[in-house]
Amino acid sequence: MTEPGAHFAVEGMEVVAESSDMRFTKFRLAAGQSIPWHLHTEVADWYICLEGQMRVETSPGPSFDLAPGGMCDVQAKTAHHVVNTGSSDCAFVIVQGVGAYDFLPLEE
Repeated sequence: MTEPGAHFAVEGMEVVAESSDMRFTKFRLAAGQSIPWHLHTEVADWYICLEGQMRVETSPGPSFDLAPGGMCDVQAKTAHHVVNTGSSDCAFVIVQGVGAYDFLPLEE
């Protein structure tokens, strides 16, 4: 398993719950921070915005601009990244599953 923190810096990251095939993580990104382009081979990501403004971009595919309460999902094997689009911190949770977690960074 490759941990995401090895590839980028964020304001905060806390794995709230984890099993062999599910993962629930809370993230905080400062203004201007992002999670770089990556994909997962087995797990889908379900994003739920808690605070601030954020964008989830997929390739190929759409972008999702999320405000508090907004949700979107990214299926396994889909390249994606997350950007704080606001002028203050954003916070969100990711539910990931079902399958073994991995983080495969992609070149931008």
